Order: sequence, then structure tokens, then C-alpha cells
Amino acid sequence: MPFVLFAISCLVLALEVLETKIFAYSLENGLIFLVVGVVLLGFGAGGSVLSLKKELRDPRALVARNLLATSFLLVVAHAAFAQWSDHLEFALDLWTAGLLLALAAPYFSAGMAVAAILADPAGNVHVRYGVNLLGSALGCLVVFFLLGPLTGPQALIACATAAGVLGACLLRKKAIALLV
Repeated sequence: MPFVLFAISCLVLALEVLETKIFAYSLENGLIFLVVGVVLLGFGAGGSVLSLKKELRDPRALVARNLLATSFLLVVAHAAFAQWSDHLEFALDLWTAGLLLALAAPYFSAGMAVAAILADPAGNVHVRYGVNLLGSALGCLVVFFLLGPLTGPQALIACATAAGVLGACLLRKKAIALLV
């Protein structure tokens, strides 16, 4: 699944850069760091939760489910952010906690997908880490090409669509493999 890892890595880093630009426009300077930090905590938490599993049976299915979840949660989180971002403040009230949790949720599922691929015992781990780094590097750049022809919200929808299509393709390959 090197291509899938490359695509997820590119997608997640493009999303991080895109969200940083959106948050810079939407939030006070100090809140940007809080939001970005909590959102990235979601990515690490996804990998940590996956590490608690004793055995990783079918990484392809787990990756597919988490990509579909990432796609859905990304749309829900940013719809909530657009609606209630004016309630965000440093005082950790219910609005702020709920919105931070919603924004971290897509990264949680993306973190589980990446961790599942990296933890798969099949294949060369060095190649997987190299593919992950290359995808991440490209993701840092690709967002700037997206933001020319697309607006911020359109680029978010493009990222959500890419995650959903990738997850659906993985599920379809699994379904075809079961039939053959």
C-alpha cells in the first residue's frame, strides 16, 4: 500500500497547512496555536490508540474505514467551525472543548490509517517511512497550488473528497478480492 500511504501523507500535510491558513484568517493569533496543537494531538492519539491493539488483522480494511471516517469528519468539523468559531476562546468552556474535539476527530482517524500502514509487518519499513516523508513533503507544497484555483472551503472539500475516494477504492479492492 505504498501509494495509499503516500496519498494519505500528502493529504494530511496539505490539510494541516490549509487549516493553518484558514485559522489565521478566522481566529486570534494566540488561538491559532491552541487549535493547531489540539488538532495535531488528534493525529498522534489515533496512532496511540491503534498501538493498543494486540494484533492488526486486516490493515487495508482499517485504513479504508478510517479514510471514509476522515472524509466525513472533516466536513462535519469544518461545518461546526464555520458556524461556531466565534465562540472559541482560551477559557476552556464547552463550546471550545467541543469544537476542538470536532476539529481533532478527522486527524484521529487519519492517524489511525497512517499508523495501520506503518505497523503492517508485511513489506519494508524503511520504504514505508520514506514514502510517508515524500508524501508529507509534497503535501506541504500542493496546498499552495490548490489555493490558486480553489478557495479555502473548496480546498477543504477537495481534501475530504480525496480521502473518501481513496477509502472507497480500498474497500472496493477488498470486495473484488473476496469475490475472485
